[in-house]
Amino acid sequence: MEFLEINFLLNPDSSENREILISELDDLGFDSYWEEDDVFRAYIMPVNFTAEKLDELKNRNEELFYFNYTIQNLQERNWNELWERNFEPVQINDQCAVRAPFHKPFPKTPYEIIIEPKMAFGTAHHETTSMILDMMTDMDMDRLSILDMGSGTGVLSIMAKLKNAEKVIAVDNDDWACKNTAENIIINKQDIQIRKGDIDAVHGETFDIILANINRNILLRHMPGYAKMLKKNGQIIFSGFYTEDLESIKGKAAKYGLKLVNIETKNNWIAALFVA
Repeated sequence: MEFLEINFLLNPDSSENREILISELDDLGFDSYWEEDDVFRAYIMPVNFTAEKLDELKNRNEELFYFNYTIQNLQERNWNELWERNFEPVQINDQCAVRAPFHKPFPKTPYEIIIEPKMAFGTAHHETTSMILDMMTDMDMDRLSILDMGSGTGVLSIMAKLKNAEKVIAVDNDDWACKNTAENIIINKQDIQIRKGDIDAVHGETFDIILANINRNILLRHMPGYAKMLKKNGQIIFSGFYTEDLESIKGKAAKYGLKLVNIETKNNWIAALFVA
């Protein structure tokens, strides 16, 4: 599998706007990121990349941040070797731990998830993933049906099964993410359905709980579909957006009978729990 690695040299004064850059790059089709020393790296499949769009992003946001970039072609490589040097396990309060196969186990942690961290989003290092996992530790999922939209590595789906969910469907539009999820399902010995696509992949089905960790624009666009798929008194967690976007998410959700009941914030990211 071939990837493009884009190496960004950001103006030091722009570092606080790095999350805005990531959000913009997400919209352009980039699907994973790496920070090392002063270099910020983003990865994208060649078929999804156009230099014109990246230049347009640079010009459009020049008041927020300035960057130069270089591009190089990467063949599939030993990503685990890279992660092993830099990837640390994550503990979510004292209830959940996310680690790679090469880390030592957490035998005293109630929910331990093993993730083979390749190119998919969702190792629990990102604020949105860790906040959703934190919310999930307090949720009753026993024998419920769960939809994980934008599943990435499948970490949230695996957590749902550890919480004794009866049916879990993981949906992602990226081939690599679906492959990574399949590997992680085997590692964690769980029964989870994987579907490639977007909200249409679960058209006509209903769920007790929906986990949607995507981005603001897609959440707003698919809000009617989420509300339609949610069972009566069902719960949905929206994340992947900033605190300043909460009012637009909350307002759109209210139009479809979804009521905000809890939020978590971390480094300007937010996870919001709604009920039908």
